[in-house]
Amino acid sequence: MRKNEIEAVECFRDYLEAKGLDPEDWIEGEDPPECYLVVSTTKYAVEVMRLVDDVTIDGNAVSRASYTEPVFSLISGIEKNAQERKHLTGSYEIWFCGPFDDFSKMKKKILEKALRFIESSADHKPGCLEYIVSEDEKGCMVEGGPEHLSPEYLQGVQKKFCVITKSSSSPDRIVPRLDSPHWISWRQEIIDEACSKLQEAICIKSHKLRKIDLPKVLILPDLFRYMDTDIYRECLDDLKFIDEFHTIFLIDGNRKGYVLHSEEGAWA
Repeated sequence: MRKNEIEAVECFRDYLEAKGLDPEDWIEGEDPPECYLVVSTTKYAVEVMRLVDDVTIDGNAVSRASYTEPVFSLISGIEKNAQERKHLTGSYEIWFCGPFDDFSKMKKKILEKALRFIESSADHKPGCLEYIVSEDEKGCMVEGGPEHLSPEYLQGVQKKFCVITKSSSSPDRIVPRLDSPHWISWRQEIIDEACSKLQEAICIKSHKLRKIDLPKVLILPDLFRYMDTDIYRECLDDLKFIDEFHTIFLIDGNRKGYVLHSEEGAWA
């Protein structure tokens, strides 16, 4: 098994252990299945498959994770700095409009500007401020909210790097988003793509395990990092072959897992 698959199985095992179910150590399988896991004397066949969204950059299909990781690293840096300075009071959303060819050159400036905005908005109510970092026609970085930037400028922005908003009074955190919050159709497109990838994984693994006469567990590390894993619940009722699996377990980018589907109520 590959390293990321082992990490996914360990995450699932830790989850069960936290539920007080006392799973045994996993055992590598014959592929199929990739491994076995014994829980309360019952042996389960376990498969792992990553949910990865593909995008096209310069005509090539690549994983969005390949260019979102630096973005999420920057988000973590902004959040950590704001917490250390005791300026993070409420939840903020940072929407990135990418991908960026020159992100490594921009991230320090974005960090500085985001921290400045978070400090200045600490005492303001959520939803009343929006801060934009963009680039003008001469390639110079421009910053400010709608009250500072003219409507004509905002309408004509060709390259917008990120938009920062204060979304709620608690908890104190920064939530990363990709693409503009003003693209209303974006969320539904993401739901459709995520559900399609989930269905594809279920079909592939169901076929692979068709000759295995054991209860089956499917573990899905989720690399749709720019959205909440709860979004998969919106397509749960429409999934085919889901009953082929005893349990389907999702893992987000922070190694936090949850059960999407299980025949065992104690596992959820």
